[in-house]
Amino acid sequence: MKRSVIRSLRDRIIAKFKISAAETGLQDNSSMAELTACVVSGNRRQVESILGHVDALVRAEPRAHIMECETEIF
Repeated sequence: MKRSVIRSLRDRIIAKFKISAAETGLQDNSSMAELTACVVSGNRRQVESILGHVDALVRAEPRAHIMECETEIF
């Protein structure tokens, strides 16, 4: 079930926001996953807006529970 939930979230993020997303950790853990989304833009507000929408999409997924959310902007 974990794989289908993560794959579904990843595919929806990529399709809806046209950004990169991947499972980047905890592949060997059967109950937890790490999903990373990456946005490239010259506009900080645009990045923050997109990542906020990504966060909302993931939080709206009833089969997922967010343990931690981290944002890094360079």
